[in-house]
Amino acid sequence: MEQAIIRADLATRFEKHYGAFSGLLWAIHEDEMNRVPSYGGWTPGQVADHVIKATGGIPDDNTQAADRAFDEKVDGLAKVFLDVEIKMQSPGFILPGDGPFTKNALLEQLAHIKQGHLENIAAKDPFALCMDMEMPGEGLMTRYEWWNFLLFHLERHTHQLRKMYESFHSA
Repeated sequence: MEQAIIRADLATRFEKHYGAFSGLLWAIHEDEMNRVPSYGGWTPGQVADHVIKATGGIPDDNTQAADRAFDEKVDGLAKVFLDVEIKMQSPGFILPGDGPFTKNALLEQLAHIKQGHLENIAAKDPFALCMDMEMPGEGLMTRYEWWNFLLFHLERHTHQLRKMYESFHSA
């Protein structure tokens, strides 16, 4: 597959998924940003803080040419991260803080992160194998696979944020 097509597809998907998450966050009232939903768990501000920590970048300072298909792990990542019935434990380094969080500050950080990804998608080789960190259970991944992981992770938390919004605004 041609890099230009891959870059365009990734950029479109980053715009869409960051837009969906940010739109939901924007719709949540400021006084709900630090409120735990009735069913427990994180607050909307904590979900956003976690997303910011988890999607801030990919481990791609050191790369090399991949000796396999650049997208080999994408389907497996999608199967796991898009299944919202699977409960996951977040690694400590991306656990959210306690807050309090303000909506505008979170939205600004998300916009900055999205812009950084768009710039990297335009400039960096998506086929390169990232050597700085392994994904638990998957091993080393290409930039393309890392970017897809970020999108699947963002989709998962968009679902979580939508559930929160609905719980706060149900009659």
